Amino acid sequence: VAASRIQGTLPPFESFAANRFRVGPDWQLIKIATKAPRNYSPGGAELELYFGGTQQEIDLGPVYVFRVDPAE
Repeated sequence: VAASRIQGTLPPFESFAANRFRVGPDWQLIKIATKAPRNYSPGGAELELYFGGTQQEIDLGPVYVFRVDPAE
């Protein structure tokens, strides 16, 4: 099992999304849908991935971030 977290890059490093998912031998698309609690400047938030003690090769990427008009 792997985990992800999205958080701000400055103190207090507020986290606004956390997910767990299984990593298997086949390619898979993992979607993390979330809404940021405020506007972040470029580089102001980061995606962290945790693979713990898994003994396997992980091919990662690409990661896309889409901005939706906040008026929605």
